[in-house]
Amino acid sequence: MTDRALVVAILGVGLVARVGIALASGNSFQFPDEAVYADTAHRLIAGQGFGPAYARVPAYPVFLASLAGAGWASVLVLRVVQAVLTGFGSVLLYAFTAQAIGRGPALAAALFYAVDPVLVAAAGLLYPEALAAVLMIAVALAALLGVRGDRLDRTALAGLLLGVLIQLRPVALGLIPVLAAWMSVSIPARWSRRLLHSGGLLLACLLSLLPWTYRNYRVHGQLMPVATAGTRAAPVWNSEVAQRGLTVSILGNAWTEPGKFARRIGGEFLHFWEIYPTRLATDNPRLRSNMRVREPRMSAAPIYGKGVRDTLSAISFTGEMILAVLGVALAWRSRRWETVLLCMLILTFALGYTMFVAKLRYRIPILPLLFVFAGTGAYAAWEAARACVRRRTPRPVSVWQD
Repeated sequence: MTDRALVVAILGVGLVARVGIALASGNSFQFPDEAVYADTAHRLIAGQGFGPAYARVPAYPVFLASLAGAGWASVLVLRVVQAVLTGFGSVLLYAFTAQAIGRGPALAAALFYAVDPVLVAAAGLLYPEALAAVLMIAVALAALLGVRGDRLDRTALAGLLLGVLIQLRPVALGLIPVLAAWMSVSIPARWSRRLLHSGGLLLACLLSLLPWTYRNYRVHGQLMPVATAGTRAAPVWNSEVAQRGLTVSILGNAWTEPGKFARRIGGEFLHFWEIYPTRLATDNPRLRSNMRVREPRMSAAPIYGKGVRDTLSAISFTGEMILAVLGVALAWRSRRWETVLLCMLILTFALGYTMFVAKLRYRIPILPLLFVFAGTGAYAAWEAARACVRRRTPRPVSVWQD
């Protein structure tokens, strides 16, 4: 089969899995946050805006509003449409990995994206993570093409997409200096040209963030974080945040209590990479019952059995991580700048969550980048197995004698 046919087959497998999960998730909300995003989307369609009390990310309700405004208003249909759209991320990941590493690893990476149980499940939930995963691939691809071809338009596109990604997952703010620094040292051009790329990325990103920043200033009378809902988990007092700002408060905490701060960061970092979810509030029947009191539209029982869910997550992620470690070592030998880019994006995103509270769900946006390395490792193992089979296969003996 040609690569194109294989990519289409992989896409088909991923779409079937995602649509199936979306249909199984049903027309009820599985989590309270789903109701918040859906209700906000309908307010946007009705012309009522976000409302001053809205404290979550802005881009996701806009995405849902664009779907619901097109006539896809029910929760079930929103799930299915999102599942289909995010399923095409496997094609985008193939394109990026083929550029960054090679076509063989690209096929394996696309397959990981298509069948990974965490990504498949996320596609059917009304949460920003599945969409953020697609945006993460697009940002990395645009940045890579901008550097490879010394194309400022593609660098600007990377900045615009990064701004949207930040409005889906605010910790992506940390990726701005990472991408700017990587461009400034990896592009084969004069320093003035390198700085132009870094500046173009920053400017485009800021322009993308400007509308929401202006809205927050108009509503609250001051500059605010992109979303304030998750900042309450930061290891600082709310009164201190109100007085000094979130970033300064966290840095001050790290300066005054470095040991305690480091231990907390280390613990949260491990939670970010846990092999199955341990901080899912809906696993607790009492908490789930309380959630249903506050949100009656929420389903009475989770759609996934905890044992099956945890087993699938543990098996799949353990295998992916083993292959990814091998893939990093292999990619470093021949694709050093690309390896640096991917590792910096992954680790920066992970460390961003350690400042607050880390959960398995929060690593979904960087899973496609991890699959680039897992695909590299898997392809190398596949080639090694094929070579081993060829060596052990006896050659046919000719019946003709001299």
